Amino acid sequence: MTIKAIAKWITISLICLLFSEFVLYLYGIEPIFLLVGKEVAGGRGSAVFRLDPQLLYQLKGSASLGLNSAGFRNAEFGPKTTERRIVVLGDSFPMGLAVDAHETFPKQLEKRLMKTSVLNLGVAGYGPDQALGVLKRYALALAPDTVILTLYPPNDFMDLVKNKIYRIKGDVIVENHPNPVEEILPPFRLPIALRLIATGRYLPQSDEARLEEILFADKDLMELQSQEDIELSTQLLRHVLQEFKRELNQRKIRFVVVILPSYTEIQGEQRGKAAFNTEHRAREVSLSEGILTLDLTEDFVAWQGVPLYLDYDRHLNQTGHAFVAQLLANRLSE
Repeated sequence: MTIKAIAKWITISLICLLFSEFVLYLYGIEPIFLLVGKEVAGGRGSAVFRLDPQLLYQLKGSASLGLNSAGFRNAEFGPKTTERRIVVLGDSFPMGLAVDAHETFPKQLEKRLMKTSVLNLGVAGYGPDQALGVLKRYALALAPDTVILTLYPPNDFMDLVKNKIYRIKGDVIVENHPNPVEEILPPFRLPIALRLIATGRYLPQSDEARLEEILFADKDLMELQSQEDIELSTQLLRHVLQEFKRELNQRKIRFVVVILPSYTEIQGEQRGKAAFNTEHRAREVSLSEGILTLDLTEDFVAWQGVPLYLDYDRHLNQTGHAFVAQLLANRLSE
């Protein structure tokens, strides 16, 4: 076979591969998985997520679960129709896994504030670094007057270390490449499709197991990490909050950090005895950056009514969401 013939077949092969890749992209062939163990709306169903090179993952829209086309537990985003608009960012606590969408504290806050819409952009498992990505990709385009970042410190400090989305360079944070998803996700979709046909899996089983541990391991930082990682997580939180503040100050958007206490901190036997009190450290970091910080810990401690958390998964129950909404309505109106 001549060199010209070889070159011809190589060119044809490349064109076929590129065409196959285009078709797979067009039809949305990508790794999607169930959000294992995280049922939405009190067991109505499990959300599906897809891997994302910047946010690590995103939930897929589902009308039955109240997830809009962008994967948030909110109606589809539209033009601003009220005098004020608040965006709430965070993890499964604002998302409200155990309650209906209208029972989440962002939507209950909306009912308590006049002429104000409140958009819920919380996503189960997200840390403050992923919330910063949501701010830049979605929230700023919604033209909010106020952005509320909810922190659940026992998980959030850990997330900042294991997610590896950002690293500290000098006095700022920069995107870290490759992050855990970029390390595993193939650059092309054809290998994903071929593996799915051959094995029924999008990725090798070992890679899927590794991703599940990185993305959804809800463990306290003290359970796994060294003092060096504790200090690293603190500095990462500081820089993430600084980036939030910079983005929002440029647009004259009010920034509020809300600290949600954990079940263990409020109702656990070890209350106040932990060597690394995550709620206290998060509050100190936020306050030191001059950010309006609403720590709800003492309000939860003083509560004398029925339990605010679910025993089986330690998320807020309906009463807990209503309680948070009322606290925020009172504080934001002051």
